[in-house]
Amino acid sequence: MKKKNEGKKTEKKELNWINDAFAIDRVNNYSDDVTFFTLVVKSELGNIYINGCRVVSGSKGDFVSLPTREYDKGKYANVVFIALNEDVQDAIINAVSDMI
Repeated sequence: MKKKNEGKKTEKKELNWINDAFAIDRVNNYSDDVTFFTLVVKSELGNIYINGCRVVSGSKGDFVSLPTREYDKGKYANVVFIALNEDVQDAIINAVSDMI
């Protein structure tokens, strides 16, 4: 059986590490109000990729929103939760905006 990647050269992309715990990967700017990205969290098990993170422009400024899922009509719950302090949140927003 022929492997799918046989004959294709794949390059390993360097992650954009913000600090020793968080990195940003795959930034997509869909509108002026929302930018999606993948947050990479370094752990003892290896890197954990959290898809569906967003930088959202709110009435009090930009903020990082982690993935949510609708569980009832109009009600949402976090899929994953990380308590990000203000400095880390600002660093993530700056890193994402630099990658747009």
